Amino acid sequence: LFLWDGVQTSAAGEPTLAEVRQLLQQAPILGGLDDGDIDRLAKASSLARYAVGEYLLDSRSPTRNVLVMTAGTARLVVGVGDDGDAAEITIGDLGQGELIDLATSTPGGGENIAVRALTDCEVVIVDPDVVGEVGSRNAELAAAFNQVASLRRRRIERVTDHRAMGAAVVDSEGREPAGPAMPEPMDDQTP
Repeated sequence: LFLWDGVQTSAAGEPTLAEVRQLLQQAPILGGLDDGDIDRLAKASSLARYAVGEYLLDSRSPTRNVLVMTAGTARLVVGVGDDGDAAEITIGDLGQGELIDLATSTPGGGENIAVRALTDCEVVIVDPDVVGEVGSRNAELAAAFNQVASLRRRRIERVTDHRAMGAAVVDSEGREPAGPAMPEPMDDQTP
């Protein structure tokens, strides 16, 4: 006879504080924090999973979550349309240990910016207010956050500025995004 206890099963599925601490410490940017700061972040965290193609973050969303990638690969993209099928331009790929914060990485333009899962992803979602509080007391962490945010903002601005000028936009590997195929040239010979 099998008796299912939903409360006990749910509690057993929740990660311990020690497990969340360990996941947070995968992010090099958080590696220099003392145990007290890591504990504050861990207590204000939850875990989430995303399937291939799902959006982890979207600048149109009212949430300001800060994510730490613990497994999988995601892509930071610009130009996501409401239907999800608009021409996305890749800014860069994000992997294990990356910290993702669209609130500080998003320039003031009207382009939508999102993070889309390329593989199944697992993340730690951290309350942005707690991240801000911990960062405000740690100058090295604040400088690292600002550096990452500034780098992503510059990449995004470069792409959106090129798009606004009508110039060919290339992704982070120097490739133009895929578009409609060009017709094959016609042969001058007629049958």
